[in-house]
Amino acid sequence: MKVLLTGITGTIGGSILSAMAPTGYEIICPVRSRAKAQPIVDQIGGNVTLVDLDQSLDIQTQFYNVSKGIPNIIHAGFLMGHQDNEMETQVITGLINAAKETSQTVEVALIVTTGAFCVGQVFELSGEDQISTENCLDIVKCRVAHEELVLASNSATLKASITRPVCIYGGSFVDQYYKACKQNGKIIVPYGNGSMSYIHKSDLGRYYKLLLEYKGSGCFTISEGLGPNLDEVIEIAKKVTGVQEVVRIDNPLEYIETHGFYLFGLTLTSKLDPKRGRELFGFVPECNFARDAERLLIL
Repeated sequence: MKVLLTGITGTIGGSILSAMAPTGYEIICPVRSRAKAQPIVDQIGGNVTLVDLDQSLDIQTQFYNVSKGIPNIIHAGFLMGHQDNEMETQVITGLINAAKETSQTVEVALIVTTGAFCVGQVFELSGEDQISTENCLDIVKCRVAHEELVLASNSATLKASITRPVCIYGGSFVDQYYKACKQNGKIIVPYGNGSMSYIHKSDLGRYYKLLLEYKGSGCFTISEGLGPNLDEVIEIAKKVTGVQEVVRIDNPLEYIETHGFYLFGLTLTSKLDPKRGRELFGFVPECNFARDAERLLIL
């Protein structure tokens, strides 16, 4: 089975590549920097082909050209923030146009990554099928338009879905936070006692593989379910880092550069459960953050 996969130099794309490349898929990966992508391919192995994007063309045409004729498309590139809005719109539009054209002769699966912060009230993430700019965080409101663009492309022969991963650990931005706490000798946390949801990199990649094989459509949360509350996270941090001093802060955004976006995530409460994945294609996470963090976090 031939698959186009974007974003392999990022956490999400790399996780998908790790899950799919060793299992016989023919994977086509568009890249801007072959030097950055090649070591990843060499490490994972499998039938993977890197394709250089023609950067003399506009972005929409670049991604249309590399994806036309391919019946399985996964967009794992995760751009978050208004500054990335127009570029992401062009990438997604190019992928959709190619998928629509290909779907005239064969069934096509299109999966586009957006993120968990697109759903729920301002400080509570919930509702797997919800799409609304009224409730999501301001920083990702532009992503809702991308979700609507993807879902509007659904047809009898084009199965389009959006995926919303939660906090990723096992070599991602969650790990960055615990590493920073260890290096600085202080566990920095916001006030409150909310609970975030998590997903390990290996489960993340496996979820995308299952979703692609099922050819699902609609919205999909990628999560282990309800995670530990902030008080429990503090205890996990003490075990993982060996640091005992806890400092409560008013504005997590002031520490984003050193501690990462996960620190802001700790101000939220997530009720995001992978219900659709569990019911439609049997996804059950093998890892659990509360149980496995000490073993699986990479510091």
